Amino acid sequence: MKQELFFCCALFALLVGCRKEDNDPPPANNDGGGNNTGGPGDIYICGSEDIGSANYARYWKNGQEVELNSNGRPSSARTIWVNDDHVFVAGTVREQGTTLSQPCYWVDGDFQELDNDDGSAFCSVEDLFVTNGDELHMVGHVRASSGFDKAMYWGPGSSTALTDGSTDAQAHGVCVEGGSIYVCGYVDNQAIGGERIATYWLNGSPVTLGDGYGDSEANDIRVVNGDVIVVGMECVYVPAIDDCLEQAVIWVNGVRDVLTANGGEALALHADGSTIHVGGMAVLGMGTELPTRWVNGVTYSLGSLDGTILDLFVRDGEIHSVTGGLYIDHSTDTYNSYGGMYGIHIH
Repeated sequence: MKQELFFCCALFALLVGCRKEDNDPPPANNDGGGNNTGGPGDIYICGSEDIGSANYARYWKNGQEVELNSNGRPSSARTIWVNDDHVFVAGTVREQGTTLSQPCYWVDGDFQELDNDDGSAFCSVEDLFVTNGDELHMVGHVRASSGFDKAMYWGPGSSTALTDGSTDAQAHGVCVEGGSIYVCGYVDNQAIGGERIATYWLNGSPVTLGDGYGDSEANDIRVVNGDVIVVGMECVYVPAIDDCLEQAVIWVNGVRDVLTANGGEALALHADGSTIHVGGMAVLGMGTELPTRWVNGVTYSLGSLDGTILDLFVRDGEIHSVTGGLYIDHSTDTYNSYGGMYGIHIH
């Protein structure tokens, strides 16, 4: 979720180093996602609606609900991408008569399950990226026969296991740049007690981001002019409490910068021009978790709302996000609730 980024890393690094709290974010300038055709665009949000005792995948176009067929099986839409020709949605679907789930996707409402070589369950697609108009690149996880999750990539006509199932691993974000495929997530390191280690894969080869001294995860990734930008979470040592806290972080070419002071997590990444937007959560006071954005490192919390920004999108000066329970138009400071909302795209 999560579109192409265009920004100057030197400027970004300078601005992040001068972080401060503010409540009046600067305007944004284009869509950062290859759909800058003028005007505010149509707003697409994906997720699920609770019907009876189960959830069923949906997306909403400008607030109008569109059902996603899953052959009557409970399902959830986790990520969405829209271009001039198609609406792409991906997520998970429950096996009939069980509580087990499988990875799946929809193209213009046409439902497809993904190959699962292990024949396992507890699987999902977490992110997608589209190239050449209709080539889907999807990432997520499947449960291996060992009982551990395997990080997965599904590309045009093929699938690749990024890990071998000997330890837990998941893939959370994907982008394609210059013909190379970048995937981010985490891998458990059993040698140090099963700590989650933030990792990205370049064409299947892993690159470690986390330092291994506490859990870390990479949640979203983009590449601009050869610079690899990743956001996520890492347990960072805080001298004042002589312990580590899970903090929202950003890595630029492997160099980490911490976005929070009292705990948090970054889950979504979007940029336009020299402005980089990160969405997630920051802990305030007595453990209150506030949906939070960072614009070039400056923090903008959403008042008294509880929750986490799961995805965000910026287009023509308008900033939009979803928190699971809310769609938020940050430019007008208005909120709406349609159902369980996970991904957003504007086209």
